[in-house]
Amino acid sequence: MSMTEADILKITSTYFRQRRVNAWAVGGYVRDLLLKRAFSKDIDIALPGETLGHGKALARLLKGTVVPLSKAFGITRIALRGGITVDLSRLRGKTIESDLLKRDFTINAIAFPLSSPEVFIDPSGGRADLKVGIVRMVCKEAFQDDPVRLLRAFRFSATLGFSIEKTTLSAIKESAELLHSPASERIRDELLKLLSSKDPIPSLLAADSAGVLTGLFPELSALKGVEQPGYHHLDVFEHTLEAVKLLQNISLLSDFKIEKSTRAFTLDRLRERRGQFDVLTHLKFICLFHDIAKPETKTPGEDGGAHFYNHELLGAKTFAAIAKRMRLSNLETVAGVKIIKNHLRTGYLAGLKEISKRSVLRLLRETGEFTVEVLLLSWADRLSALGPKIEKSDIEAQRKVISMLLNEHYRLSTEKPLPKIINGNAVMKKFKLKPSPELGKLLAAVKEGQLLGTVVTRKDAFELIKSLLK
Repeated sequence: MSMTEADILKITSTYFRQRRVNAWAVGGYVRDLLLKRAFSKDIDIALPGETLGHGKALARLLKGTVVPLSKAFGITRIALRGGITVDLSRLRGKTIESDLLKRDFTINAIAFPLSSPEVFIDPSGGRADLKVGIVRMVCKEAFQDDPVRLLRAFRFSATLGFSIEKTTLSAIKESAELLHSPASERIRDELLKLLSSKDPIPSLLAADSAGVLTGLFPELSALKGVEQPGYHHLDVFEHTLEAVKLLQNISLLSDFKIEKSTRAFTLDRLRERRGQFDVLTHLKFICLFHDIAKPETKTPGEDGGAHFYNHELLGAKTFAAIAKRMRLSNLETVAGVKIIKNHLRTGYLAGLKEISKRSVLRLLRETGEFTVEVLLLSWADRLSALGPKIEKSDIEAQRKVISMLLNEHYRLSTEKPLPKIINGNAVMKKFKLKPSPELGKLLAAVKEGQLLGTVVTRKDAFELIKSLLK
């Protein structure tokens, strides 16, 4: 069972009092406390001197695990059950006041002594800014000291619903070129936190206007002004942001005619954690780049429109490069590549007079564990395209296809697995093959045959493989 917030503070406060060490709760924890927001499971504590020894001792009392984060900056983390973290950091200065005046924004530069939680230390006027909802830099050097703060300002604006103070916004614009220096993973996490907010679009637009968004991702800048006549009413950049916005709204799946069990299954998938963020937040990140290759694939159409042939394939490769730059995990990278590569396929199915069971199974097999994300991105992509060539029947056809695919994905994901009538070793021995991607495709074809009902026995499986090898 996880410790409560009150238990952690009591144990920590007693520990430092008994050792006559001054310690203060600082940063986001204090900010959220004053805003009466739900406990975010993160507690930041500042103290003079080294933190690792205190971290080890406190970890034993709190039944947690010590994680040294930065020896240079004297930061030690205690990871507790339930995803709770207690971060101990060495004071940046001789006093708590000098420490707070080196922090990013006034709303994060408030502290209270663990021994006296009712006494707030607020040298930069953070409590006043909390009351009026303003993100204000503590000092002019804030962004030079840590350029990640340039994006963090927009993240706080999005997650707290605050406005950025004018002088701070001007300083951000003047310092935007500094964004090339911070660690990519910190930038990635700030952007994901921004995207996890209820309405990220205003902050994304503001970050773009300040030169921060396209400064981080020059690829997005190339989308501006790329018109899409015919099937779109927005340029590629505006369309992209509209799709991100729609993903926020369709997460409840109210647009589709699906079973209650399918709805619950799909929502559970969107809530799954992928690292410290949920799947829906990662999907919004991927959506930012789903049409990233349109500028370089645009060709004029004979009817005055435009074509973007294979932009999804080239876009998947571009995303892989961005993912490497942003140090995404292998799973996050594979997810983005597969989702972008397949996001047009429901539209192709919707355009068919008759959809075969084989084509449905093939799509679901190839999108695999990312099927829900592929389907939702394709729907957001469709709804954010309302050019003169779009017919209402086109939208309804795609809605019907996605509803069917969601129901079928749920059925295949939850029903009893098919019996394994052959394995790779048997196929290699029978047909004198070696381990290869081709072998995997042959086994996938057997499974597809089982789902279609054309492969029932081991003999059927071998006959199918024989015909495919020919």
